[in-house]
Amino acid sequence: MLVCDTGVRRVSTDHRACDPSEARRITEEGGFVRHGRVGGQLSVSRSLGDHHLKGSGVSCVPDVCTCNAGEGEVLVIASDGLWDALEDDDVRQVLRSCVENAVTQRVDIGSHMRDGAARALVNCAKERGSRDNILALAVFV
Repeated sequence: MLVCDTGVRRVSTDHRACDPSEARRITEEGGFVRHGRVGGQLSVSRSLGDHHLKGSGVSCVPDVCTCNAGEGEVLVIASDGLWDALEDDDVRQVLRSCVENAVTQRVDIGSHMRDGAARALVNCAKERGSRDNILALAVFV
């Protein structure tokens, strides 16, 4: 997701087993979807881990897209553990709060964001009850 002055812009697609096109791909690759999960276990249908489900339709092949990152301020790359708990605008608000805290504390905004933005996103997802693996990377453009 790209965070801009005016809002947020999705630059990727969430690959979920409950998505009809992903469910079809999973079935075509010999797997099955039960209760919206690959093999009844995993909600995401594309993963770098979860090797035990690779033969069941989980793929490590990503969708690839391009965007002009110069149109935004922050590119946020995160795992489903974050997106399960936070909406796009929530992420924007957490990052804005980090900037406001830096201004209030009169510390260097760049250092503060570099050291704390991703941590703040992960902590917010935990506070909202995410129990999945949570990974966040904030790239300032």
